[in-house]
Amino acid sequence: MKQEETLFLKILNASLHPEDTALWQSFDPALLQELQPKIFTLARKHKILPPVYELYCCKEISLEHTPQLTSEISTYALSCYQMYGFTNYVSRLLDSAEIPFFLLKGIKLSELYPKPEFRRFGDVDILINDDTLFEKARQLLSENGFQSQKLLVDHHIEMTYVRPERTYILELHRKAISSQDSKKLDTSINRFFDSLPLEQPLSPAVEAFYLILHMLQHLLSSGFGVKLLCDWVVYLEHHIDKIDSVQLKTILDELGLFTFAHTITELCVQKLGLTMVPECFCQPLSDKKQKMAVLAEDIFTAGEFGKTDPSRMLILKNGSSFSDYLKEFHFQMKRRYPSLQRIVPLWPALWILTGFYFVYNNRHLRHTSTHDILQNAKARQRLLDKMRIRL
Repeated sequence: MKQEETLFLKILNASLHPEDTALWQSFDPALLQELQPKIFTLARKHKILPPVYELYCCKEISLEHTPQLTSEISTYALSCYQMYGFTNYVSRLLDSAEIPFFLLKGIKLSELYPKPEFRRFGDVDILINDDTLFEKARQLLSENGFQSQKLLVDHHIEMTYVRPERTYILELHRKAISSQDSKKLDTSINRFFDSLPLEQPLSPAVEAFYLILHMLQHLLSSGFGVKLLCDWVVYLEHHIDKIDSVQLKTILDELGLFTFAHTITELCVQKLGLTMVPECFCQPLSDKKQKMAVLAEDIFTAGEFGKTDPSRMLILKNGSSFSDYLKEFHFQMKRRYPSLQRIVPLWPALWILTGFYFVYNNRHLRHTSTHDILQNAKARQRLLDKMRIRL
């Protein structure tokens, strides 16, 4: 791990633990000043600028481009409280129609941070695991000015709500995460969430499981950044006494995700000061250093959801042979044409269209080469091997 990455994580550790006086006093002002440009580049890349800015202010480190920084921080704060208001509006709308729902992430996480504006979020996630109620909610939202957008995902519909101050985004989920290559994994996740009663709030163990699934979903596409590690830290530290460790481990074991969750937890313990963890993560983790190193490298390369690197849109799931590339290509076809892919005779035509749009979008929209994307997908496959994720 690079020097600036280590310092960046230490800054976030201190920001998440303002009561740790010794940690706050351990910073070298000269090093903070020297690495300032690189630290703020990382903060912007991972969309977690406010806690870094606050520490530099508290340490009275001379800041570069102060007017620009002040403007950015104000934007973070304004966006945070706008999203709080939008979340409350959506909640009241659904409550008024007696439509039960699960609120995912968003304000439920930001309110766990020392300051809510430390965690930026750009949309509201609602899960309704009942087809009838889901459609009722969609119609209600449409009648109240929400507009559905077309996306290449099958687990939620994106609905925009235009107001004078900004355009708000609501993700109305029917499933927890998008469909994966593994039918077994898909079926298990869908069956699990479909069994949860909407009239009851999600248990802390289930919410913790969902955070792991959220990280997995992004890992299997472009990747995820440090912000999701911070989410894991604040969630565990606030709910450690309420999380059923046995239930959490059982769920993760059944889906083959325990090593992945364990590595994330160990990385947070080592680099972000996580001290309170569920008992299931207290057991030794084999090959811990190498697992953490590979995961940390992918996280720092990705930034927030891999947005800074257009070549990080794929990851090979089970190997790097020619057949594995074909399997991934077929999976992308099914995602692009979720209805038409059910008609098997159409597959050759759909493959041709998928290939055409893939190459065209790489060149004209992503401004990267198809070769770079395929090479990146192959390189990232070893991460899944280390995490023992089999799809």
